[in-house]
Amino acid sequence: MTKQALRIIDIVFFSMLQGVLEWLPVSSSGQVMILLTKIMNFSLIDAYRLSLALHLGSGLAAMICYTDELRKSFWSLMRRELDENMKIMLVPTMTSLPIAYLVYAMYSSLIPATSHEWGMLLVGVLLVVTGLFMLTARWIRMRCRDRVAKKDLILIGIVQGFTVLPGLSRSGVTTSVLMILGYPPSLALKVSFLMAIPVLLLASLYQLTTGEYMEPLQLMMSCITCALMGVMTMKSMIKLAKRAPIHYFVIAYGVLTVILNVFAYI
Repeated sequence: MTKQALRIIDIVFFSMLQGVLEWLPVSSSGQVMILLTKIMNFSLIDAYRLSLALHLGSGLAAMICYTDELRKSFWSLMRRELDENMKIMLVPTMTSLPIAYLVYAMYSSLIPATSHEWGMLLVGVLLVVTGLFMLTARWIRMRCRDRVAKKDLILIGIVQGFTVLPGLSRSGVTTSVLMILGYPPSLALKVSFLMAIPVLLLASLYQLTTGEYMEPLQLMMSCITCALMGVMTMKSMIKLAKRAPIHYFVIAYGVLTVILNVFAYI
């Protein structure tokens, strides 16, 4: 794939898609891959790597939404302390990085030898797995918690490592696991969104520094578009989680997952 493979209007479209879907319970990478292979005739490996490169704008969106938390964490770090938000970002990241790298390396090596049909079948199966996680979370009774235990941060870090696979929704699966563990939706979303910042930035920067995916102007447009759509989507999800009764939110989240995942693969 060359830099000229996509026009700016194409980059904007796929960045808008990435910006919205990253924060919904459906795999943004999976959907972008499907469209890139079906519409733009990209190979599976090129579609996969470009979908990861587009995550830079999503990382910026999360930083914008949690500016206050990041500022407080920064000053806490200057005092050689780790506040709760910094732990949420660091512990899952340190746990997920080695797993994500191994999964990424294995998946990338298998794609060239995989037919388009088998590659998309894997995406479809993983989409179903995401939906099952959400349906499971629907039946879990919530307990009042205002902090996330370290062992739970390690657990969701492990889970997050596997979501580098296209088809597994990072936000959907991590939010589901937290709600299954008994955390309320508003806290589950906050943790899922905050812990996304390091991994989204690292994944996208790794792709952008190891391949020629976008020209500088395309990258700038991608970041702006993706960040704007991401901020709007995140704020909507956060507002819904705070205002809706817990059981209604979990049920609605599960139904949304099923609908998005089913229609995405039709």
